[in-house]
This record gives sequence, C-alpha cells and structure tokens, in this order.
Amino acid sequence: MMRCSKGTKIEEGQNDWISQLPESVLVDILSYLPTKDAVKMALISRFRNLWTYIHCLSFDECAYHDHNRYGGENYDGPHYDERFLNLIRHVLILHERTTIDEFHLKFAFNLFNTIHDDQYNSDGYASKERRMASELTTWIKFSLRKQVKVLDIDLLGCGLSEPEVNYELPTRILTNNYLKELSLTGCGIEEKGCIQLMLLSKLSLKKIMLSDKIMGEILIGCPMLEELSLDGCCGLHKLKLATNIKRLKIIVGWRNQMSNSRLEISCSGLKSLEFAGAIQLVQLKYSASIFDASLYYSRTFMCERRIYEEVQMLLLKLAEVSVFIPCTWTTLVILSLLCLDLI
Repeated sequence: MMRCSKGTKIEEGQNDWISQLPESVLVDILSYLPTKDAVKMALISRFRNLWTYIHCLSFDECAYHDHNRYGGENYDGPHYDERFLNLIRHVLILHERTTIDEFHLKFAFNLFNTIHDDQYNSDGYASKERRMASELTTWIKFSLRKQVKVLDIDLLGCGLSEPEVNYELPTRILTNNYLKELSLTGCGIEEKGCIQLMLLSKLSLKKIMLSDKIMGEILIGCPMLEELSLDGCCGLHKLKLATNIKRLKIIVGWRNQMSNSRLEISCSGLKSLEFAGAIQLVQLKYSASIFDASLYYSRTFMCERRIYEEVQMLLLKLAEVSVFIPCTWTTLVILSLLCLDLI
C-alpha cells in the first residue's frame, strides 16, 4: 500500500496506469525517447519487446565518449565507442517495424587519415576509417529501406568543428520518394549524382561543401521544397530559389568571410528570411515578396566604407518587409553605419 503527498491511501497496482495503456500507445511513448533509453525499457516485462517496433530511431554518440578524439600531440588514430556502435548494431538487427518516421544519427566521423595515409598507414588508421565508413553506409541504407520520412545525419557530433575530409553520402539518399525532411551536417555530396526528392519539404545543410551546380540540381530535384537552411556551407556564389521555397535561413560562416566569398540570392517567391554571420557578403535580388526578415550580424564587423555600402544595400532591399527583427548586435552595426555616414 502507498500514500500520496496528502496522505490518501492507494492500493498497489491502482496507480500503474501506464501498464494498462494499449501497446500502440506504449510504442509511441518509447519512440520519443532516445533509442538508448527505449531499449533499456526491455528490462520491464510490460515493455519487453515493444522497442523493436518504435518508429523514431535516435542515436547520439555524445552520450558515450570523450569529446577530444581527433588531433592533438598524442593522436593515436580514430576511436569509436564500441558501446555506441553495438547499440546501433543491436537495434538495426532486431528492429521489426517495416517503416520508420524518423532516423537521427549524431556521430563524429570523417576520413582524416585518408589524407595522412603515408604517415599512419603502419597502424592501419585509414583502413579502420574505411571499415567504419562502410558500416555507416549500411546504417543510412537501413533507414532508406524503412522508407524514413525525417532523416538527420550529423557527422560533426560534438567533437569536430570542421571536417577535414568529408564522408560522402550514398547516392540513394538523394533519390527517393519518401523523405519529407532532410538534415545533413559535415557530409559530402557527390557532384555527379542524380538528385530527386519528390516529397521533400524541408532541407537543412550545415558545414557542407557545395557548388552552384550541386545546389541548382538540389533545387530542381525537390519540387515540393518550402524551407531551406544553409549553415556555414562554402562554395556557393549564386543561389536562385524556386518560387515554391517560402522560408530561407542562411548563416554565412567564417570561411566565407575569410575568403570574402560573396553570395547572390534570387528569391522571387520568398516569404520569410533569416540571415546570420557576415551578412555584408550577401546580395539580394527580387526580394519584394519577403514578409518577415531577421538579421543576426557577425561580431567581427569592421566599420569600413565598402562594408557600409554593402550592408546599406541589403537593408534597403529589406526596407519594405512587414516584420523586421534585428538582433542587438545588428542594431549596433546599423548605428555604426549611421555614424560613418556622418563622417
């Protein structure tokens, strides 16, 4: 017998309402837990095999490892936590649901040793990476076989800020009729691959080397795309958005700023725009349709006449938007520009 906080007596088993729920509801509950925790629920008899039917799979390596696996004076090759790898292997082998809604993977991985093969070859570092790359490919293909709708692959994990050599995605990831949302971080996209994602409505790319050609093929191959996010992606010079894209988020990273790489954006049908970083490197064309805009300026702003003119042109392009949201730093930049105009 138990007592609640007010002293009311409760018979044993009376408050175990979770066990009385239908299995379909229990599966939904488990699906929104980290998969690591959902599997642990098998220790409870009522939940024994239910985790094998969850529709959301989420694997985060950052719960397992030391954050500093790469680089440093004492570098001794790539390390992959076997507990994390064994969890994924165990789940993918025993998972019984025919389809899944979401697949999330956060795993710090790149092919660092492929460019240092001569230095580390005697220790087999490069071959270890290649084996890991092959296994990573099987994980991604597993999600595609399950007709995943939301796919999130983050290969920066929590240990790498910039990948030295990207793992190249299997081409099948960019040619399917099931994906509705796709998020890729620290991956490589093959320039020769065919891109056809007929149902994709939301795309997020972070720390990925792009080109005008690749981005053009992505936009052509995603006719239902409505939201696009580009965070720290290099290699773009011209971005011509299709009229179906309504929301755009762009973070201009430090690599673009160091190389002074400029980006021209044509956005005739855009409704919502969010800029961050070195916004002076961005030029807008056909921006009359934008309803709301947000600016988050880089703290490395330098008050120079040339930069003043570039930012002034951008602000003029956004002068007619109904909702304009500047961050505090952007407000300071605008004030500095006004001061410069008085000099």
